[in-house]
Amino acid sequence: MILDALDNFNNKPNYFLTINDANSLTLNNHIMEISLTENRGFDADTLRITVDDSLGNIILPNRDAEITLKLGFGMLLVDKGKFIVDAVAHSGPPDVITIGAHSADFKKEFLERKSKLYDAMTLEELVQKIAAQYEYEYVVADSLKSIAIKGKQQADESDANLLTRLAEDYDAVATIKMGKLLFLERGTGKTASGQQMPTITHHRSEGDKHSYSVNDRDHYTGVEARYLLPGKARRKKTLVGKEGRVHRLRTVFVDEEQAKLAAEKELLKLNRGKASLTVSLARGNPNLTAESPLKLAGFKSELDAENWIVVTTTHNLTSGNGLVTEFQGEVKI
Repeated sequence: MILDALDNFNNKPNYFLTINDANSLTLNNHIMEISLTENRGFDADTLRITVDDSLGNIILPNRDAEITLKLGFGMLLVDKGKFIVDAVAHSGPPDVITIGAHSADFKKEFLERKSKLYDAMTLEELVQKIAAQYEYEYVVADSLKSIAIKGKQQADESDANLLTRLAEDYDAVATIKMGKLLFLERGTGKTASGQQMPTITHHRSEGDKHSYSVNDRDHYTGVEARYLLPGKARRKKTLVGKEGRVHRLRTVFVDEEQAKLAAEKELLKLNRGKASLTVSLARGNPNLTAESPLKLAGFKSELDAENWIVVTTTHNLTSGNGLVTEFQGEVKI
């Protein structure tokens, strides 16, 4: 009987939430819903908490208050990080408090516009220079470190926007997690320390819903890029992949090395877009987060055969539906 009670507890959705490092039992005992969306890149993770205030005894948190959240089942909780309150609403009857917050990794100055020229440096040196301004540690993927930046203009844009543009150029992901500025290969499933994330295997269970689509119309066999010949006012082409349906880049690159690198990254991006996936898990999995490597089992053979990378996740915890998770995925190349 004790073992049955323990099993029931371990299977029960649970959470641990603090505001400004204080665990308020009054607040925790009146939470109606917790919804957390985790995003890739510089799109901040967002948290929404709905609280029952029918007794009128809940103190409204201040804006800029810091929330920590752990989600899971029983005592097996996953740390989902820190969040800063940016919106508080009270409505009724029945009286309800809604708290909105965003991930706490971003400093306001990081999103402020500025103008600057980065020239004659490697990609790692550029990331290091930006990270130093905010006292962030940084991690750059080995394959991206030595890319030559021969001229990158930052014109009235934030450092976040500049890094996003660079990430798009080199098919990478730029983000801030756990106080580190990360510039990593897209779809490789790396942690904030640059280590490989463990692959999560999800077996289809009763009640799971999914949507999968593949579109061969948009499948390209290769990517072509143009570049300037040194000392000549002439252009040359380089092809990555195979002849057939070729995607041609509009940018004219300064040399063959840059053109080939851009074509390789673009072909990876196009191949990942050949299939899209959305899955709603009947039993949530708080271990799933943006960039998690994923394998599916028990779906159609085409889905099970692919290696997936999670792009976004939404975890929703309510007293009525328990803990459910919905995620979007793309093919891991």
